[in-house]
Amino acid sequence: MWSLKTNRIDCPANATETRTERDEAGAGGGRNDSSMEEDNKLQFPSLPATKEELLDWAYPMRREMQEILPGLFLGPYSAAMKSKLPNLERQGITHVVCVRQDIEANFIKPNFPHTFRYLVLDIADNPVENLIRFFPTTKEFIDSCLATGGKVLVHGNAGISRR
Repeated sequence: MWSLKTNRIDCPANATETRTERDEAGAGGGRNDSSMEEDNKLQFPSLPATKEELLDWAYPMRREMQEILPGLFLGPYSAAMKSKLPNLERQGITHVVCVRQDIEANFIKPNFPHTFRYLVLDIADNPVENLIRFFPTTKEFIDSCLATGGKVLVHGNAGISRR
């Protein structure tokens, strides 16, 4: 685990660490308050250790849904098309968030309304669209899905916009 303190980055024990004389003497002007140091410590996830961990995702996978958090998938509309029903069921998808523009409503739409619960968001694909107003409803939908052991797919048209 990597951690960032207020005045330096601490690396894991197996990584190389450089310490200065000032660090050894205590950079706090003679005050060495370890409890204050612990309060100011931020935790970061470990960096990938092997090449296999780095190759977890590849560019050709961009057209498939990806599990970005346990139970939360992100992908393009092509991952939710009628031909993909077996894959959605195999992955355990129970809920779908469909993000589209008003003008896309005729072709970006819920394909399985009797199979999955849907939340459809009509959001303009432009840099000034206020996305924050959709957060509470979307969060509630996703949280309720995950709380019941379900899995949710969030998709747009290509899976690359409205970020």
